[in-house]
Amino acid sequence: MGKLKNSGIEFTLNTVNIRSKNFSWTSNFNISANKNKITFLNGQILGTSVSKAKEGEPLGVFYAREFAGADPANGDALYYKNTPKADQTVDRTTTNDYNAATDTRIGNPNPKFIYGFSNSMSYRGIDLDILLQGVSGNDVYNGGGQYMSASGSNGYDNQTTDQLAAWKQPGDITMVPEARLFYANGINASSRYISKVLTSGLKQ
Repeated sequence: MGKLKNSGIEFTLNTVNIRSKNFSWTSNFNISANKNKITFLNGQILGTSVSKAKEGEPLGVFYAREFAGADPANGDALYYKNTPKADQTVDRTTTNDYNAATDTRIGNPNPKFIYGFSNSMSYRGIDLDILLQGVSGNDVYNGGGQYMSASGSNGYDNQTTDQLAAWKQPGDITMVPEARLFYANGINASSRYISKVLTSGLKQ
């Protein structure tokens, strides 16, 4: 079916912090970095509407339209065309027609780092283990965004607070298209719903 190449490094540090007759405390810290690339897929492109498996790319890379915010003139959702031109350059003009734009790479779900920190303590036969773990540097695609960050289009789902910045009048500069009840305005799959993980549990 295909071939996948992985390369990476892992570092682990084990420490004995305290060791006495009644109490002991040991710690373990580890961090790893891994890169993967699909080297052969027999020309296929596999995956869902957003998450793809393509030759030359990391596994599961995100492909969709590139969102360009709201049109200052009328509040329409805009997308970068990203279509190839005859001179081998890419057309970076915007359009309010989703179908006139081309899918492009919008994110990578594979983290740059994976890390963990554990502590084990024992006192008179009572043990306590604590484990902290996280990832950093990967992108997340919010599949629920078309419902909860949807410019009010569906009329019944609660909306995220960023929708308060929606376009309201000509001249407004915002990344949130005009709220249009029961009318889809920018809810198709796009980079609008991509966020980057900075540290475990924290997103930009």
